[in-house]
Amino acid sequence: MISCRKLFLIIIGFLLYGSDSMFMSAILPIFPLAAQARSISAVWIGLVFASMNVSVFIGSFIWPMVLKPRHYVQAYVFSGFLVGISFFCFGCIIFVENSNLFIALCIATRVLGGISMSLMNACAIPVITKIHPEKSGIIIIAMQTAAYIGVSLGPGAASGLFSIGGYYLPFTTLGVLVMALSFLAWISYSNTNVNVENSTGNGKINRYDFFTFITRPWVIGIALPVFSDGLFAGILMSSLTIYIKEVFFLDESKNYIVYVSYGLSFTIISPIVGIIIDKGFASVLMVVSIITLPLSFFSIIYLESLYLFILALICKAASGGMISSVTILYFIKSAEKCNFENSSHNKLLSTSLFSGTWVFSRALGSSVFGGILLEFLSIKTVWMVGASFTALSSILAILVMKYLSFFTRLYYTT
Repeated sequence: MISCRKLFLIIIGFLLYGSDSMFMSAILPIFPLAAQARSISAVWIGLVFASMNVSVFIGSFIWPMVLKPRHYVQAYVFSGFLVGISFFCFGCIIFVENSNLFIALCIATRVLGGISMSLMNACAIPVITKIHPEKSGIIIIAMQTAAYIGVSLGPGAASGLFSIGGYYLPFTTLGVLVMALSFLAWISYSNTNVNVENSTGNGKINRYDFFTFITRPWVIGIALPVFSDGLFAGILMSSLTIYIKEVFFLDESKNYIVYVSYGLSFTIISPIVGIIIDKGFASVLMVVSIITLPLSFFSIIYLESLYLFILALICKAASGGMISSVTILYFIKSAEKCNFENSSHNKLLSTSLFSGTWVFSRALGSSVFGGILLEFLSIKTVWMVGASFTALSSILAILVMKYLSFFTRLYYTT
């Protein structure tokens, strides 16, 4: 039976982790149209989205090699403060009149937020699962759910605050909220023995072991579906706001309907996926998600009804949720097989690798497909190119995983 104190600490961790995810989604209904109003090209809009993902990608491979377990808690709380600061600054940039400086500052604040998010993503699971290690599997799935709740609430909160106070209010308000939660987490964890130090080992992964792990064939095979999903998300999110305004006539105060539906489907699917994985059907989930991912993308391109369009987005979100939950658990099990000296680093390494793979593909999607190609092609044509690329990636993922006897391996490791 979990104590009230432990439950409180876990909830604080969930709130901070979920509010951090808002940073990724809150700009979706507002920023593209604000940039478009300044006559900023799609290339630069895509680069603003990609800048955060690139910085998360870089950070995801740095933190496992430099962080020690005794610093996890401090790093987790500090990253929350940094995300809040970047949130707040992103809202204040709207007062900059020069468009070139506006874009440069947007990229700078997104880079700061991305580095902070990579640090938080790396430390969150080791810190929170250590509070109640007997239920670490359930806590991991619950953390995924908390992140998806943050993603789904971000656009709705941003749109609502935008209608009240304009561009700056959503980001400054959410920034203050994240900093307040970080302060509460700092007080709570400082007064409690949340120690991630392990009894064995020096708490550090050497570079040889780290790169040996990330180049193992089965790790590359399981990363392919994550790459596909991230690529899809990057292409979609960099152009979705403009598309739904042009096709469905939904502006900044109304387009949150689409984003909230998309985010809520993540929230709902995550605990369901956890139950199915617990029953031993992880491999079935992965196959279903890989197949439905490109199909949902092709459906989005041709659907003219808003409700069917949202339904296709929900299918995409469900596929992504299944891929995420199965992959992160598999990465943790794979890291444990490498026999690193410190077990807490298994979780840090796994979540860093997952985040790095997903955000790299998302950066590729938002900058190359969602940015550069949109300068020359229509949104639907770019989406068609992305859907075709995603379909090929999904086929390759199935072939690689089949060759590596993935299904048997996944069944026994999860």
